[in-house]
Amino acid sequence: MSCGPFFYLLWIDELAIRPDDPESEQRFRTRLPVIDVKLAADIAAANRHELRFLILQELLKTAPVGGVMACGVSPARVYVTVEAHDYAVPYPLDPAFRQSAFIGPCRILWMQPGTGLKRALVQFPVNDASRLLIENASGEAIIDGYACMVDGSAGEP
Repeated sequence: MSCGPFFYLLWIDELAIRPDDPESEQRFRTRLPVIDVKLAADIAAANRHELRFLILQELLKTAPVGGVMACGVSPARVYVTVEAHDYAVPYPLDPAFRQSAFIGPCRILWMQPGTGLKRALVQFPVNDASRLLIENASGEAIIDGYACMVDGSAGEP
């Protein structure tokens, strides 16, 4: 990955230190995680989950290792298209900023007024998407993440 400005959005690709052998397992358990990250364009679409990203917190001058934030509140640059937007999503053309939206993985806590490229504070990751509780024919709730087919509701909501 090339050097970039602060607050780049980077996608988690793989652990750099994995617990695959006794030596690396000790490092895995006792040290900060070391994660391989890539720009969104370098991650296969099938592996790019909207909540599996980090925000770079320091400038990478010459070393390929730097501090990132996995969750919390971070400064960011947001391309605001509508001032009423309360969320931001990764901007597809530039990892250095997000684009405002009505729903997304970053909640905008504060931003400069107006539209265009603005400085902001974002909380991430968030997943405030609407949820739908579905019960199967036996009355048991379907476990989150399981798939189901909805046939109909017999006219009742």
